[in-house]
Amino acid sequence: MVFSEDGTIPLQGRYFDRKDRLARTIHWDDVREFDGRRLPLHMTLVPEDDKGYRTEMRYQAIRFNADVTEDTFSLSNLERHR
Repeated sequence: MVFSEDGTIPLQGRYFDRKDRLARTIHWDDVREFDGRRLPLHMTLVPEDDKGYRTEMRYQAIRFNADVTEDTFSLSNLERHR
């Protein structure tokens, strides 16, 4: 893992397969403050075996300490929303 200079924000991670070969690399960038917390808003996951492919995710809004009912993540509720 590679972290920001202050060691609080991940910037890059490398994931290896069972044979210890590099399988994918993840990059985080566009660090901003949300609700008093600094975090990267953009993530890119690049597989090593599929050149030209990548998965990107960008947070547009984040809410911390949100009220979430206990059953939100129950198995039956998750299966119902597939």
